[in-house]
Amino acid sequence: MNHLLLILSIVSVIFPGQWNFCDSFKANVCDKLGVFFGLRQELYSCVIECGDYKCQLVCYSFIPSKNGRNIRLNEIFYRRTNATVQSFAHDSLMFMYAIDYMLDEARQHIPQALWQQSPLILVGTSCFRHVVTKDELHRMEPELNRLLGGTGFLVQKQSVIVCNDRNEGLFNWFTVNLMLGRLSGVQSNTVATLNLDISSNQVTFVASAEQLRCGKYRDYITTEEFGTNNNFQIYSRGFPELGIGEVRKRVIQMGTFEGGVYYPECISPSFGGYWTYKGITYRLSGSRKMTLKSKVPNYPERGVDIEKCESAVRQVLFPLPEVPSLTGRQIYGLNSYFRTFATAGLVDLVRGGSFSMADLYNTVKDTCKQTKFVVEFLCMDLMYITVLLQDFYGLRPKDTIYLTDTIKEHEVQKTLGIAYLNMIFPKAKFVKFHSSHANVRKQVPPLVPSVCDFDLVTTPEPDVIHPSAVGSQNIKFPFDFV
Repeated sequence: MNHLLLILSIVSVIFPGQWNFCDSFKANVCDKLGVFFGLRQELYSCVIECGDYKCQLVCYSFIPSKNGRNIRLNEIFYRRTNATVQSFAHDSLMFMYAIDYMLDEARQHIPQALWQQSPLILVGTSCFRHVVTKDELHRMEPELNRLLGGTGFLVQKQSVIVCNDRNEGLFNWFTVNLMLGRLSGVQSNTVATLNLDISSNQVTFVASAEQLRCGKYRDYITTEEFGTNNNFQIYSRGFPELGIGEVRKRVIQMGTFEGGVYYPECISPSFGGYWTYKGITYRLSGSRKMTLKSKVPNYPERGVDIEKCESAVRQVLFPLPEVPSLTGRQIYGLNSYFRTFATAGLVDLVRGGSFSMADLYNTVKDTCKQTKFVVEFLCMDLMYITVLLQDFYGLRPKDTIYLTDTIKEHEVQKTLGIAYLNMIFPKAKFVKFHSSHANVRKQVPPLVPSVCDFDLVTTPEPDVIHPSAVGSQNIKFPFDFV
């Protein structure tokens, strides 16, 4: 048996692409053979995630490595229902039925002997706080806890978590860096993550030494220990007022309003239709003074006035909150960042891609003028992202942003990070960490006023980090990330 595994290990090294031997977060052929021959036990962790448009159950199976020091992703089981945050608030019985249906599917997928070892948690995305009141949540939470507690899975006392924007950013950051294999070794290997959705906007990265000493940033920095020898001082901040839906709404409301119709800037002049956001439906139309930009046979192309569009976006955004500059960092843009650029044809819809800030503005300008199909918010969203990256996050022409929704052929979902953490740490401390936003401070060193005024951000080496300057919430895992 051991000889067979040794031979396959050698083959895996020779053919890494075929056998996925080199992927740090994915199970390789030897891991799977270990399960097949009963040498290792497959582990499961399930997450129910409910957001704006869907409620989904994702169960991940993991295989421990041979030395038992880490776990690797093997398979993903996925079920989705149309139950949303709105149904949670307004039709609780239907919502509970939908959850129970998905859990029944999970019970059929996971061997019954492993149910009690398989963590289960329900996570509400940040939009929960915008739709569900505290009273509604408190009323439903005992029922949800009873429902989850009766599944036979490993459920902690508090099995329902509602993320705020900040914690949602942490989950995304952890997931991306886990999938990239960046959680071990030097902290400068980690990447920054930008997440943009209809009702949320988050930035998360390892803080520099200067940021740790700067008072105006320290409220958003916590200490997380994701490995036995890795202390991460992570800056994570959310901006619900900068969600892409919120910005659309404000740009729309700035436009001319006549006869029950809004005529906003940034909308294709030939567009006419409706848009619903947070229960309110807006009737929209493009400019009534449509300027012919070019002549295309059978399809007159009409573009957006790019200067007016940029002016409208800037008016609704400024003044912006102050955040550290991200220039000089490796940055991954997720969700609406990727979808917007993919819709515009600027990055590949499957593989994603990267984009230089030097080319961004002119590309957006050309896209807004040359669009031949009606995607009503495309120009507005592109302009918003451009202003956000340049003026809010301080990116310079030399900077590059990576836009993707897959890494190593797996979809980037924060549920992977949640499932991983809940597998390793399924006790109350996991809930306490992700439910609490307070920083318990240690004594901090005197502040140096000038360090808050820097431009170029460089990720620090571990020996220059000052943990005493940040909160003391720590998580220590019994596994390394290799």
